[in-house]
Amino acid sequence: MKVFLILMGVFSVVSAAVKKCNGVDGVTPEDCATEDVACTSPKFAEYGGMSSQAYGCGECPADSTATCAQCVATADTGCNTKVVALTGKLTFLCYK
Repeated sequence: MKVFLILMGVFSVVSAAVKKCNGVDGVTPEDCATEDVACTSPKFAEYGGMSSQAYGCGECPADSTATCAQCVATADTGCNTKVVALTGKLTFLCYK
């Protein structure tokens, strides 16, 4: 019986492992709160540039599919990799 209780304790600790998402810089993994199961990152749009969505833990806000990318958080590395403008994609520049 003691072995069973110890094994149950080990499995509950493993299943409640801290998830990681890349932080503000989009590169360095940070620990998330235990209730966070997703990571967020900005999106790049042609002629619009990079959205203002921050990298981090948690889900995207409602109605933000055009500006926020979401992925499933993992225990070892952040799934929200740094977003960069694709080669050949256009951004809008204004000249004074």
